[in-house]
This record gives sequence, C-alpha cells and structure tokens, in this order.
Amino acid sequence: MVKEIALARPHFHLPFSSAILASHCLTAPLTYQWQKNGANISRANSASYITPAVVASDNGSIFRCVVSNVSGSATSQSVTLTVTSPPTNQAPRVNAGPDQTITLSAGGQLQGSVTDDGLPKPPGSLTIDWNKTKGRGTVTFANPSSPTTTATFSRTGTYVLRLRASDGSLCASDRVTIIVK
Repeated sequence: MVKEIALARPHFHLPFSSAILASHCLTAPLTYQWQKNGANISRANSASYITPAVVASDNGSIFRCVVSNVSGSATSQSVTLTVTSPPTNQAPRVNAGPDQTITLSAGGQLQGSVTDDGLPKPPGSLTIDWNKTKGRGTVTFANPSSPTTTATFSRTGTYVLRLRASDGSLCASDRVTIIVK
C-alpha cells in the first residue's frame, strides 16, 4: 500500500486495522510498536501513529505496526510513504494574438488568450485587462476585461496594445501591434 503526502500537509496519520487481530486471534491486552524501515520508532506504541513533520528524505519510508499479547504477535501490512512537493504558482500565460492591419472605420477584433494554473490556493481571481502602450489616438475596448474583444481607434497610425493578466500573486503580459489605415 502506498500513501502520498504533500509537504504542505506535513503530518501523516497511520491507523492500525483491527482485521489483523481477528486473523491472528490476538485479544486484549495488546501492545503496539510502530516501525519505520524495520526499526522501532521510539514512543510510537498506540493503535495509531502520526508522523512528525515529513521532509523530502522521508520519501519511500516503509511503516508497519507489530501488535503483541501473551499469545504472540502479528505484523500489519506495510505502508510506503510518498512525499511530494506542493505545486508552485506559475504566472498566467498570455498571448495578445497576431499583429493586424485594419481600417479606421472597421476597428479591430483582438484575439488574445490567457491560461492559468489555478494557483495560488485558495485560487486568486484572475484579472485581465487591455490597454494602449503606444499610439497617437485613443483606443476604446468593448470589453477590456476579456482576452477576446473589439477595439476602435480615434485616428490612423500604429498602435501597440498590451494584454495583461494577474492571478493575484504573479502577472504576465503580451503586446500586439495594430496598424490602422
């Protein structure tokens, strides 16, 4: 049996199954001795065991319990501990879409995209916004909080628009150039 624990939840609870007692005819009074990698764990002599904080080097450790009474002893099934590191937050992935050449009267359809890993936990709200970083006129975005939106321009020229996304902890952005004729 393999049990997995993330370092973010540093303690591991191992209950003893009473099924082993019935199969080996063990009756009270019972003594318990927990073992890690075949060696007795000091002061680990109750029906369940909670590990101290685990570290990466505990990965692969094997736990079991020896239950004894006056008639003999029985050993539980071994449990292998798998320690995993918690995932780390990555910045959102932002793509502002392809550069475009448009006419002033038509406006532009912005085809950006934003993806996120869902971290930090609890999940922060993903905020998205478009803005103009370069250009002579004004730009109006139909929905500046959406990666796909339309933009209208007040005059001809070359504009650089930025799509930015933040997960509450990290942010990223990308730029698109729009030539308005």
